[in-house]
Amino acid sequence: MSKLPFNSVKYTIEGEVITSKKVSEQDIIGSLYSQSEGLLDEELELANLYKFGKIGRIKVSFSKKGKNFISIFSIPTNLSKMDVALVGAACESVDKVGNTQASIKIINIEDNQKLKRKQVIHRAEELFKSIKGSFDSTLNIKEKIQNKILSKNVVEYIQGEVFGGEDVLESEEIILVEGRSDVITLLKANYSNVLSFDGSKLHQGAVDLARGKKIILFLDGDKSGLEFSKELQKKLEVSSIAFAPKGREVSELSLPEIEKALKNRKEITPLKKGANKEVEVSIEPIKKNYFTKKEFDKAQEAIELVKDRSEFVVLGRYLKETQKGDVSSILSTEIKKGKMLIFDGIYETSMNKKLKDSTYEVILCRRKSNLKQFSKHVLSFTEFDKLSE
Repeated sequence: MSKLPFNSVKYTIEGEVITSKKVSEQDIIGSLYSQSEGLLDEELELANLYKFGKIGRIKVSFSKKGKNFISIFSIPTNLSKMDVALVGAACESVDKVGNTQASIKIINIEDNQKLKRKQVIHRAEELFKSIKGSFDSTLNIKEKIQNKILSKNVVEYIQGEVFGGEDVLESEEIILVEGRSDVITLLKANYSNVLSFDGSKLHQGAVDLARGKKIILFLDGDKSGLEFSKELQKKLEVSSIAFAPKGREVSELSLPEIEKALKNRKEITPLKKGANKEVEVSIEPIKKNYFTKKEFDKAQEAIELVKDRSEFVVLGRYLKETQKGDVSSILSTEIKKGKMLIFDGIYETSMNKKLKDSTYEVILCRRKSNLKQFSKHVLSFTEFDKLSE
């Protein structure tokens, strides 16, 4: 039997066993091993996990509450989050200990790495204070150190839901990952064109941001990662897919592991073709003399007003500013009628559907997605600039 080294423990599973009769530690451990057998893949059975050093020795403590006997067991492990959750659920399926009916519930999964990080941050604060001539009591040292360690230039594209690097909007190629922790890991590896899709919800905002770009999926090396890859290919034109090593999460990987996974990514053919087909409206391209000089100058001023600020502005009938706001609110806000809409963002499917019946004579945007047809006169900032040449 292998023994799990103390310093490799990532999570500790704690469970509560309630029985009407007193049971022994061996009864509980034996029931967990035997009754959870066959529920999961062979590699996740407790006996094999212990044999190969993936879990440590199960410890049990006892107490009594009223007529019931309460036992608390703990299982140290170095498994991934997903596998820890699966093992915990398998333990809860046990309904008998020895010859006694039992009720088992997982009451806590301790993140030992989180505890270690707190210890590192605390010690770093102490060391920082010990450096002569550099201490300033007005600084929130712990917060600054924590931000340095856990986050680097994370952009919140949709509040509390979709995160990414600062180059997502500008890059023609992006790396699409599951959540914020994956984004942070990629940023630490100097990939600033990374975007999260908010886990199982497949957030529409992330889909819209990614549409029209060359997309590399980078997913966890488990079953959920494979399922996500299939679902995302239905919504986006994915060019290639990379996976973390089997049983590992993207957020756990080191720089060499990240580079190796991305280098070995598989090129794919999109599962869903024609996903970006849009409203059947053909338009003539805008010619150089489409704008009057006054219209051109006002549009140019508006572009400079919103550019690099993720904002939009509406120019009314007399070319005066009638509305202004964040680009993220265009789809959820009632946009006023006007002559022009200028915004620092991407014109994509959801935008096209909302604005197809609007009164705007022209829409100017930072970039157009790869829609084959548009419902309006739509120009990117680059295309607009070329009209003056």
